Amino acid sequence: MKNGLIKVSKSISAKLSMKSAAFVLALPSIALAETAEHHAPGIETLGWPLLNFGIYAAILVWVYRTKIAPALRERSVEVEKFLKRSELELAAVEREIADARSRLSQIERERKEIERQLQVEGEQMAATILTRAQEDQMRIEKDASRQVEHEVGRVRGDLRRVLIARAVKRAEEKLRGALSAQDERQLRDEVLGSFLG
Repeated sequence: MKNGLIKVSKSISAKLSMKSAAFVLALPSIALAETAEHHAPGIETLGWPLLNFGIYAAILVWVYRTKIAPALRERSVEVEKFLKRSELELAAVEREIADARSRLSQIERERKEIERQLQVEGEQMAATILTRAQEDQMRIEKDASRQVEHEVGRVRGDLRRVLIARAVKRAEEKLRGALSAQDERQLRDEVLGSFLG
């Protein structure tokens, strides 16, 4: 940007110097026009204006070749460089946009695939949890029935021991003569009931 400002200021100063040079060269013509007598133009009156025009034309050609043409060529080269650089940057940005779109579509495909995998894994986990829960339920039921059977067996054994102990005690009492007929019947029923039940 700084280079552009310098070039603009040089171009403005060149234009001003060219205008001031043209004004200085035009002064004699203006002076002659003011002092000249008015008469019909002829070949002798065209000498000074022709000389003046030649000087102006030479100055204009010189200024164009030394100042304007190089500035125009330089500006043309700068514009071409700027356009090429802009085209390269535009192509790079377009590539980046295409890459970003490609990555975005890839990410979207990956997201859908992950969602599908999570759905499948979730269903598998649910099935696994349900299977384990059913297996745990069956195991707990088996353990509970084993414990119940064990407790029933233990209670029966305890009951048999108690009944046997009572039967022995009553038998002893009967032997001692203290047992009545009703007690004997009751003892028999209890012993038979414990073995049958």
